[in-house]
Amino acid sequence: MGLAIEFQELPDLPHHPEWGSIALLPDEKVSKTIHYRFGVS
Repeated sequence: MGLAIEFQELPDLPHHPEWGSIALLPDEKVSKTIHYRFGVS
């Protein structure tokens, strides 16, 4: 059994320019942090 978690941008982003861009220009640096919380019940 395994678990794969992948970060993705908003899927409808190309149709909403007001949401910004995911384009990465040459020499541009981007850093993102994602926090996941898991629990059992």
